[in-house]
Amino acid sequence: MNKNCIQSQTKDIMACGTTGNISELMEPAFSSEFGTVSVDLLEDWLFLIALKNSENVVDPVKSKCNWTSGKVVESIFNVCEWSQEPIEVSFTAVELFDQFLIHHVQDLYLHVEKSKKSTRKRIVWQIVEERIQKQMMLRVVSCVQLASKQHSHCRAVNLKKARSLLCQAGHSYGLDSILNSELRVLKTLNYKVNVCTPFYYLETLVEVLCYNNPSISARPLFTISVKLLQFTYINREKIYQHLSHNLAMRKQIMLQQNKGGCHSIKSDYLLLSLAIIAASGHFTMPGMEQKITQQLHEITNSPVEDITDFSNTILSVVLEHGHIVM
Repeated sequence: MNKNCIQSQTKDIMACGTTGNISELMEPAFSSEFGTVSVDLLEDWLFLIALKNSENVVDPVKSKCNWTSGKVVESIFNVCEWSQEPIEVSFTAVELFDQFLIHHVQDLYLHVEKSKKSTRKRIVWQIVEERIQKQMMLRVVSCVQLASKQHSHCRAVNLKKARSLLCQAGHSYGLDSILNSELRVLKTLNYKVNVCTPFYYLETLVEVLCYNNPSISARPLFTISVKLLQFTYINREKIYQHLSHNLAMRKQIMLQQNKGGCHSIKSDYLLLSLAIIAASGHFTMPGMEQKITQQLHEITNSPVEDITDFSNTILSVVLEHGHIVM
């Protein structure tokens, strides 16, 4: 890994286009001008998200598998930026859209298969696909609406604002269509919209890391980590392909031979967050990367090798792009 080349990217990362109020996102929410939370509460929160992560990794079939393409993820980020949503809303919206798309496509496919056995007019799957593509931006805005309501009901994206966002994207929909789309997303997700995103893992881990080591400044580390998380979301297909290949080379096994191997890695948001923080150390604290990785290992007991492999994978894809583009 060319560290000099990596460090030369710092200015590009700091100046790149971002979503939400990234300029105001200087440190984790746990650190505020009103005081920090107690150590016990922070430990409890870390335990809870680690437990949730273990459930997803053990049973990856029930967790989402990242169907959403990088272009759609970028569209969601852009909509959140136009709407001036807090940064965490954009990640929640992506998770909601990803889960919605999986269930939505499955439901429509079953409907098409059922129509083949009916005496009524058969439904052609190609037509259904075209309809899904045509309604893509409408569904994106619906997921942003739901994500914004979870963050702050007072500042939520209402119907008129949703219509304005769609107009900005070049789409014209009536208020009834927008409302029906939001209800469709809710029903498809069985009203289970309380999702945990890597952002919350990242936020907690940075806070714990900086509490254990006061010499680490939370502000630059957290800001760069969030930018790398955005980059990873947009380029996650390439990143996970590289990671799977690297792990297969190191362990001399093909992950496909492991039951749920690839999906388990994609569902491991704890490892993802650890890798992003370690990668951020290359930009914010050159020469301290190994120490940061070791401290992250001590906090979570995640293998140093796994954190390092994932971190290097993210950095290698960053280098391929030359800079982070949103």
